[in-house]
Amino acid sequence: MKCLMCGKKFKPRTSTQKFCSNRGRNNCKDRYNNRNRLRISEARLKYLGYESEEQYIEDKYIYCHFEDDF
Repeated sequence: MKCLMCGKKFKPRTSTQKFCSNRGRNNCKDRYNNRNRLRISEARLKYLGYESEEQYIEDKYIYCHFEDDF
């Protein structure tokens, strides 16, 4: 079987194992689950006072509108 994150071949210890590593810093399971850090729930957006996810990203992170730069 191949790891979902890095693609390394490994022999799963159980039928539900999908990642080659689950221990230590920067293991494949954590990296896979944390790769979409910008995603935020609708309820959290409303609580923080944002109407859309794009508005939240523009406000929280440095965001460049490429159309305005040219």
